Amino acid sequence: MKKEKAIAITVRYKEYPVKLAVIFLIASLIFMVTSCGRAAEAGEAEYPPPQNLSVEELTGSGADRMVTLRWEVPDTELKVINYIVYRNGEKLKDTTDTGYQDIIGNSNYDFYVTAIYEDGIESDPANTVNTGDNENIADMPPVGPGDTEKDREDDEDSDLNGDDDKDSDLNGNDEKDADTEAFNWDEVLSGPCGNPYYPVIMEASYTYDSSNTGTYTSTITSVRDDGFTVTHTIGGSTQTHEWECLPEGLVDLSSSVGDAFETMVEGVTLTGDTSVTGVTIPASISVGDTWSQTYSGTLTVQGFDTDLDFSTTVNYTAMAKETVTVAAGTFEAIRVDSSLKSDFTLKTHGTTMPLYTYDSTSSTWFAENIGTVKSTTRGTIKGLGYMEGQLSQEFSDITELVEFNLP
Repeated sequence: MKKEKAIAITVRYKEYPVKLAVIFLIASLIFMVTSCGRAAEAGEAEYPPPQNLSVEELTGSGADRMVTLRWEVPDTELKVINYIVYRNGEKLKDTTDTGYQDIIGNSNYDFYVTAIYEDGIESDPANTVNTGDNENIADMPPVGPGDTEKDREDDEDSDLNGDDDKDSDLNGNDEKDADTEAFNWDEVLSGPCGNPYYPVIMEASYTYDSSNTGTYTSTITSVRDDGFTVTHTIGGSTQTHEWECLPEGLVDLSSSVGDAFETMVEGVTLTGDTSVTGVTIPASISVGDTWSQTYSGTLTVQGFDTDLDFSTTVNYTAMAKETVTVAAGTFEAIRVDSSLKSDFTLKTHGTTMPLYTYDSTSSTWFAENIGTVKSTTRGTIKGLGYMEGQLSQEFSDITELVEFNLP
């Protein structure tokens, strides 16, 4: 199967964990191409940093010792897109929150935070804190009589986990189980989009927690005879993916570049054609099965003499049936391992430059009549040609199902 798809991509930042590293690099590329004309203008603007970074709390001990950082938003009317946390001068995490937790074990580190503004400018850090300096630690909430720090941590854990009723709701209470059993699965699975490892049901929704991007929800918002639309929501942002239904399986048409993503460079538009071959989730999966999928195409940065050629190949192998426990419950699932390789080449002003490669390995657990319940990804981005030696970054993510609703 080969699918030719015309796309018009308005640049929007996309919070979708499996493809996040690739998107960050494309965003960086666009910023590199477009920022030259803005350099002088940006130099005259004021982009204040986050204020009053402090070590709010140190908890745990030994290898489990954890630091909680907290800071205040910059004093400006300019829009801040996100913050970047640095540890010992190396980028650690992007976040839209004004706090961050990091496991530091027995070591002490310097931390500082910068702000990323909507036009792509990164601020300087306001101050640096070290986890070994007691003066950096903010005043802790008072501990009640007879309470210990361990008691307080237990209380916080209890609040996070909720009471028994909440736990029951997260894991699927009796009423939800009854609703699930009430489905006419023969009808669902016999339709054009029937797939036991991704039930295509209008308004079916899944909430996941990603170690990189936080909590997000995926909802099937449209179902057609030949495909369906999935809307991903994280915070106040949404991202839509188009899927195609074929007799051999389901095809995610979004490719490794995405249908649309939002970046720091405002007003830039990409257009191009993407060729898709193969399936993402076969109609049936048995241990030992293998399949592959490829995406390739050329994207053009509108308004600039710049194209980006890309090629992505994903190879899948169904490894084993395993029992998986996540926040949403315990599931019998089939584990599918995959390897992904992406190559990106920049063409600008008559010059062709290999830019970088992205290689990753992933494991995904599919529960029958539920969908994806867990995935792990580890990847490496390496610069080529002009970018060799300037770009080398590792990427990892663990995503788990928190709750789901099959209406």
